[in-house]
Amino acid sequence: MVSFLPAVFCVWRVSRGGRISRMALIAASGWCYVSAVLAVARTWDLLIVALAIICAAQIALLVSPAVYGRTRRAPIQVRAGGWAELVRRPPSWLLPCGLVLGVVVTLAYLGSMGMVAVPGCRGADPP
Repeated sequence: MVSFLPAVFCVWRVSRGGRISRMALIAASGWCYVSAVLAVARTWDLLIVALAIICAAQIALLVSPAVYGRTRRAPIQVRAGGWAELVRRPPSWLLPCGLVLGVVVTLAYLGSMGMVAVPGCRGADPP
């Protein structure tokens, strides 16, 4: 309830054109998304994956042209693009950076793993 009330206030402010509230919501959603993704890297849980998807959708809504135009003093006229603009080729840096970031996160969590004895398992008897 403590974080719910400020979030509701910020959403209300964004609906009225608050730029600072929009930035605060983007930062909070980004923090929530990063926390959820790192939690998924530790333990695979369907609820954490759902939380990551919800945070990503919230960020996508907050950076959409409609909300961006709403929080500007003079609304920017946004032209609706056709399929050619929606289906673009991603930037050339996206794939290598995504791969590098995935490897870094994986190695970071593999580096914190320790050797743990499995209960009921023992070494082979010598001949």
